[in-house]
Amino acid sequence: MRSLTLRHRAVRQLVHLIIDGPAGYRTAWELEAYFIDLGYVHTVQPGSRLTYAYILAESRIEYVTRVIEQAQELGRLEQLLTQLAQSALCAPIRGQLQVAISEILSPYGQRLDGDPETGVFQVVRRAPQGTPPTPAQLSVPEFRQDQLSPEEVALLEARWLEAVTMYQAGALRMTILALSAILEHVLMARAHWRPDEAGASPLSPEPHLPVRDWTFDTLLAVAAERDWIRASPQDFPYRVRQYRRYLSPRQELQEGPLLDDDLSHEVWRSVRQALDDLSVV
Repeated sequence: MRSLTLRHRAVRQLVHLIIDGPAGYRTAWELEAYFIDLGYVHTVQPGSRLTYAYILAESRIEYVTRVIEQAQELGRLEQLLTQLAQSALCAPIRGQLQVAISEILSPYGQRLDGDPETGVFQVVRRAPQGTPPTPAQLSVPEFRQDQLSPEEVALLEARWLEAVTMYQAGALRMTILALSAILEHVLMARAHWRPDEAGASPLSPEPHLPVRDWTFDTLLAVAAERDWIRASPQDFPYRVRQYRRYLSPRQELQEGPLLDDDLSHEVWRSVRQALDDLSVV
């Protein structure tokens, strides 16, 4: 696997995970000792002495960012990520770190695999999702639910057929945007028309926000917790859950992996299954 290189947003996420994540808040001195324990004694800039004045010269964010960037330059980023999870003192914290690191890696088509109990981890590519969608998966889903008007149903069916056309033409980016928007609309309609059921979920926003202000991640989490759908949010590709970020070409250039068939297959599988689940609840 080619050496992993994180872009700016992912680096910032990783920085905050290290300085104030599941393992707790770390001071500047604790961060320096932590990285030295992990074998990153090279983190001090050449010609500098490790003194209190030196550590105070950099913010914690600047310091940890530099460590990560140096690890990337040396081809040690994957090693650093596994060490971060392994260094936690108990399995629950290791598990939380594994989930958080996998979330950071998700836009790059990778995840942190391993067992929190044993503390053995490795960075791996997300498993390919098999064959292309079947004709049944490409067929128009059942949108006829009581929370959708006939006009909405007709529009969703048309949008679905447009997504199929884009997929068959190889326009994967636009296909993913279209499928994600369709699923978000159906989930939002379900939550809007079942406010008591949606609001009763411990995962609904606090204080309660109007459904229209919920994030897609929140909608997916509540739907899974309420058993509207069988999949958890983590079962959906990052680009589905965060599709609005990719409406901008600038965001597309700054973040995320190249689109490929595996990602497209995974999107079809996860979105279609969720829509089928919603049609029978």
